[in-house]
Amino acid sequence: MSDKDIGEMTLEELQAEYVKISDSDDNARKIEVCTQIIKLDPKNAVAFYNRGTNYVKLGEYQKAIEDCNQAIELDPKHAKAFYSRGVAYGRLGEHQKAIEDFNQAIELDSKHAKAFNNRGISYGKLGEHQKAIEDFNQAIELDPKHAKAFYSRGVAYRKLGKET
Repeated sequence: MSDKDIGEMTLEELQAEYVKISDSDDNARKIEVCTQIIKLDPKNAVAFYNRGTNYVKLGEYQKAIEDCNQAIELDPKHAKAFYSRGVAYGRLGEHQKAIEDFNQAIELDSKHAKAFNNRGISYGKLGEHQKAIEDFNQAIELDPKHAKAFYSRGVAYRKLGKET
């Protein structure tokens, strides 16, 4: 982290700071940096997306949805923003809205394994276990090391009364 106060940093310094801390668990700091980037560049869809993603990690789902809405408004082809908003909706139990966002993320990026996995989870929460299994299969095909998709597929099979 830079010793310089965030409020004194240039846009370029803030973007470099975000890259430097992007692998850290300091979501509050990442939100603070993104907020300052947005102040300097209010049409920066990536900054809204990044801040929204960090709000998801902190469990602040409504703020995450608002930021993802803004990112999508600025860049309607931002697959990751649809994905993150879907995650937030899913965590709020709004699984139909989550599915719609995961659908959009997949339409924009057909190799988005996490979107298939999370759409499968939402289908499972709605009792649509066969659709869930199809999504978990797709997630596994795209990412054969996607452990959560294997686990979730097993849960879905169990709910259908089948063995894997």
